[in-house]
Amino acid sequence: MTEMVIDSSDRQSAAGDTGSRFVVAWIAVTTIAWGLTGPLGRSLASDQAASVAGAIGVGSAVIASCWLQWFLLRRSGVASIAWLLSGPSSVACFGVLRIIIPDFDLGLAVAFGGPVLAIFQWLALRRRVAQSAWWILTVIVAWYVGGFLSGAVSPSVGWWLIGALNGAVAGIVLRALLDLPASCSMRT
Repeated sequence: MTEMVIDSSDRQSAAGDTGSRFVVAWIAVTTIAWGLTGPLGRSLASDQAASVAGAIGVGSAVIASCWLQWFLLRRSGVASIAWLLSGPSSVACFGVLRIIIPDFDLGLAVAFGGPVLAIFQWLALRRRVAQSAWWILTVIVAWYVGGFLSGAVSPSVGWWLIGALNGAVAGIVLRALLDLPASCSMRT
């Protein structure tokens, strides 16, 4: 089955912006989503166990960042409803894992969350972006780097750091993928 990949020459550069403006915007929306909604989600669940509150914080940040990133993808011509659903879908998987693994903590949320979110987002990109399989590795690396380094700072700074690192790594790679011509696709 042949899959449609939109050629970068047919795709609007992020609302007419240069690649660097797209990356900066991606970093900004991802950082804001994690920095604001992560602590908010965690504080709303403050009466819960710390692991539950942390998972709610991560879930809130994931959903918010996916929804904000969708606006940038829409301006680039590659947005889909699947991207909007990638956040809630991965959070639902977190919930199932929380039921299966009673001691599911923030560390496990990072360990499982990156790959799960990466796969859902890849499903949204795979028909629209050449070489989109690189997105899976990119998101996993971004999550692990962000999660590891955020543990070295205070929790209030950690949420912002996760967003900034995830946004930087993913934004740079996504911009590069968006710029690839469709002829770079290995799909037939």
